[in-house]
Amino acid sequence: MRAWPSCSFVTPEHAPRIIANTMSQAIAMMFPRLRYLLLLAGLIALSGCALFQPKIVPPCSEAAYHQFDFWLGEWNVLRAGDESGDEAYNSITPIMQGCALQERYHTSSGYSGESLNWYDPELMQWRQTWVDVSGTVLQLSGGLNAEGQMVLTGNNRRDERDKPLLDRITWTPYEDGTVVQQWDISRDNGATWERIFSGLYEPRVPAPQPESPAADNPGP
Repeated sequence: MRAWPSCSFVTPEHAPRIIANTMSQAIAMMFPRLRYLLLLAGLIALSGCALFQPKIVPPCSEAAYHQFDFWLGEWNVLRAGDESGDEAYNSITPIMQGCALQERYHTSSGYSGESLNWYDPELMQWRQTWVDVSGTVLQLSGGLNAEGQMVLTGNNRRDERDKPLLDRITWTPYEDGTVVQQWDISRDNGATWERIFSGLYEPRVPAPQPESPAADNPGP
């Protein structure tokens, strides 16, 4: 009679331990592969975000917002016909991360005025609000003409006879770096114009700094 090979049987009390050991071994074998797959999936996701993320365009970076940049700077203002000796200065600086220009005008006699200038994308026009120490307020709008001049006009004021008064201010840049500003008014709805201001803007040259004492008396 043929003898059957002997077999070992799992007793009920040993079964939980054997099952636990088997699962631990399986998890240990799977973990490195699972970790690799998770790392690979993360890299693919990150690269996908970098490839398909929309390009962020800085606000007010379009060319229209920089049409008035030729006016930026620190200026001496030479006023035509003014022989008073009163010196005038103007400072034009970008503000609001380049979305607007701020003007600060003052003279040696104490007159001053400031304006805010910005490009309005809804109207596709430049706008200016000016106020000075005399209480004059200008509300202007416009843009570049074919000659490259910035021309802004407004009709918010009235003359001494309480008649509508038109204001027109023109800035003309020149190749030598100077700018000419002309302010005209009209009392007949633009039929004729009278010039009340003309100023030549020249870049201010910083005053030379005095030499330090160390430069005059160098040490040994």
